[in-house]
Parts: sequence; structure tokens; C-alpha cells
Amino acid sequence: MKIIDTLDVDRPINLKASKGIYGSRITISWTPMPLAQKYQLYKFNDATQKYVLLKELADTTFDDVTIAKSLTKNFYKVRTYNSTSSFSRFSDADFGYTSAFNYYKALSFGSEGTGPTQFNFNMHVEVDKNGNIYVSDDGLNRVLKFSATGSFIEQFYSGSSARAMAFFSNGNYIATRTQSSSYVQIFNPNK
Repeated sequence: MKIIDTLDVDRPINLKASKGIYGSRITISWTPMPLAQKYQLYKFNDATQKYVLLKELADTTFDDVTIAKSLTKNFYKVRTYNSTSSFSRFSDADFGYTSAFNYYKALSFGSEGTGPTQFNFNMHVEVDKNGNIYVSDDGLNRVLKFSATGSFIEQFYSGSSARAMAFFSNGNYIATRTQSSSYVQIFNPNK
């Protein structure tokens, strides 16, 4: 089969398929291309051993919810498709898979480092009754407190090898430490 390339539109780049992070779906995305009016997304069919048109769309993101079996690779590729006489070569292929768990990434915050919103070796995440998020950082000997939306509030606790936090219904909490001075501390709501 001869591959036709009209060369008047760029082929999509940076095709990415999610790998288990969305439970029962695979999200496929790519970089928008100049002059693209729409795209054709193809999925590899194991039975025919060919790529088959999955969706024609103007957007650069698509959620594939037609996954037959979790933890199996599903291959995709995309091309810019403006008309039968104006289309690009296919992008590089990528694969994705589902985990079969019904969860999704709701929030992401922080980065690697030593600043107030950064982590060196985070060990434990806890949430209090108000939805605040606490992240213990063993490498920086602290527990950082964030709002439910991931905004930094304060350095909540400091101690060598701060490993974990847990909250009681009465407002008290536990902080654990390890290394040279391993122990569990119980604090009231006022620390």
C-alpha cells in the first residue's frame, strides 16, 4: 500500500496516551498543528492487525472508553485531516492502558526541591476533617500543610525524619519520627 502525503499540513507531534491513571479510560492527546481543521485518530485492531479510524475530531484530546481489557496495551496514532485531498502523514504511535480502577487524577501540586511547596522525599499524605492536605517529607524533616486545592498554608511540623500524620475526631493528631530519635507524639489542636 502506497502512503500518500499531500505535504501541505504538518503531521501531529507529541502524541501521548495515558497509562493507567484514569481507571477505565485512556486519554489520548497531541500538540495542535498549524492549518489543521480536524484530525483523524486511529486505534490498532488486534483482530485485523491494522489501524482503524476511531474518531474524527477538531479537538486535540480524546477519551477512549471502549477498552475491552484492563492492563493491555492499546496503540494509537493520529493525522491532520482537512479533506480527502489535504492530510498529513501519521504521527508516531503511542500506547495506553487502563487500570480498571475507577479513579482519576483530581489534583497535582508541588515539585522536587527544598522550597515551601517542594518535596525531597515525601513519605505520607493525610487529610484532616476540613480537607486540608498534609505531606510528610522525610528528606527535609517536616510536614507541610496545604489547602484542599493544593495552596501552601504552612510548615505544620518539624522533626528529624518526619514520617506520618494522623488525625483524631477530637482534633488531636499524631506525628511519627524515626532515625536517631524514633517516637510517636500526640498533639492537641493547638500543637
